[in-house]
Amino acid sequence: MDKILLKLKSIKIKRMKEPYRPVCNKKDLETILNVNEKLKTSVASKELNAIILQVAFYTGLRISELINLDLEDLYLSENKLLVRHGKGGKNRWIGINKDLKPQLEKYLNRYRLKTDVSKVFVLPDGRSITKDRLE
Repeated sequence: MDKILLKLKSIKIKRMKEPYRPVCNKKDLETILNVNEKLKTSVASKELNAIILQVAFYTGLRISELINLDLEDLYLSENKLLVRHGKGGKNRWIGINKDLKPQLEKYLNRYRLKTDVSKVFVLPDGRSITKDRLE
């Protein structure tokens, strides 16, 4: 038993040389949003692009989850949203960041076209956004 313990103690644990670094940080998001502002598209398209990027950044939603997000899944007064049938078919709650909430409210009140489509993100012509468009 003592030999085993000595052997276990002699094992060196390899540590990562660099700490975990996020793929995208807030500065990267701002750079992308600045490029979006310079695009020659309508204001509504720019706002749609911007809010989708921000929601993806602050919530970590997958593409399919962004596309399928319904208006009834937003609980802005409670600062959360419900992802229905996410990975593995599971539902989960996600908190809405304090920086994201006013941007999301602005998009919903000012730029989102009033339409019968129940999805949060709709194109300026009222159609649901597709995976190809989002990519």
